[in-house]
Amino acid sequence: MSGATLVARSPFIRRVARRIAALTLLALAGCDSIAGTQSDHALWNALEIRNYDFVYEVGCFCAFDRPNPARVTVRGGIVVKIAPDSGIFVGKLPPASQYPTIDSLFAILETAEKNSPDGVTVEFDPTYHYPTRISIDLIKNAIDDEVTYTVKSFTPVIGSQQ
Repeated sequence: MSGATLVARSPFIRRVARRIAALTLLALAGCDSIAGTQSDHALWNALEIRNYDFVYEVGCFCAFDRPNPARVTVRGGIVVKIAPDSGIFVGKLPPASQYPTIDSLFAILETAEKNSPDGVTVEFDPTYHYPTRISIDLIKNAIDDEVTYTVKSFTPVIGSQQ
């Protein structure tokens, strides 16, 4: 095996290369050639955060029979637990899989931008680059069709798989 092959397979070298790529994207983020959503998504991916907790809230004129806001626990990139974040929730908790990860929020955002590009606003966390607020207005000038997804209290979990 050649030296180049060993370096390419080294997890440390791959992590360093991803971080260099993320820093390059950060430096270019102000350039017109990179859309904000794409650069923030790339920066989020480069951080490789797979274990984290956050508070998720949905704002809409819709029937929402789940805890809202809810504390979401993600391990290994999968939602493993949800719990009411405040107040009292009466009823059976839904499966954890019905709540999003940060990656699935990016998917919601990308779909909304394709389908309703003039009706989407988004704010990103400056440190971890996840969407803190996604507001979608599916039909301009229609009433009560808007939905807002909010992420608060994001906490990466370092060194734990629990």
